[in-house]
Amino acid sequence: MENFKITKEMLKSGNILVSLIEKYNKEDNENSKNNFRGVLRCLRDSTVIVPLNVKLSDEDIEKIKNSNGRYFVSISNNINIAADIIESNDGDKYFPVFSQKAQIPPKYGKNFNLLPIEFTTVIELAKTHDVKGIVVDPFSENFIVPSDIYDAVKELPSEIEE
Repeated sequence: MENFKITKEMLKSGNILVSLIEKYNKEDNENSKNNFRGVLRCLRDSTVIVPLNVKLSDEDIEKIKNSNGRYFVSISNNINIAADIIESNDGDKYFPVFSQKAQIPPKYGKNFNLLPIEFTTVIELAKTHDVKGIVVDPFSENFIVPSDIYDAVKELPSEIEE
């Protein structure tokens, strides 16, 4: 029997990640450790959606407004990008990401620029914030990657078959 191969294309839709998270959340026994590792291995190779706010200076906003429909506008000042940080009921702060657009509530999503970012890069972004972890799909079947295992997740071997 041939080994099952994972490709980036297979992970692109987020369906595999959603299924693994659902399976993990339903388990309450010894299998949960294996399922936890399975979610982490999938995340390690996944691209997730990150809600960010892009902030431009008033001067640059005016340039864009006055660009007469041109596609490219030269920005003079720094662009500030701010990640959303969410707080749980018990006061813990988390860096939110989403497995797929279907997991993002429309009211929430309309307030952000939604950027696809590889999870290993998300780990580096999350390290720059004072958060307890990264929460995947915070408004549905969610999964938390605690901050104390970020480096271990990055060091997992890739499961992607090139």
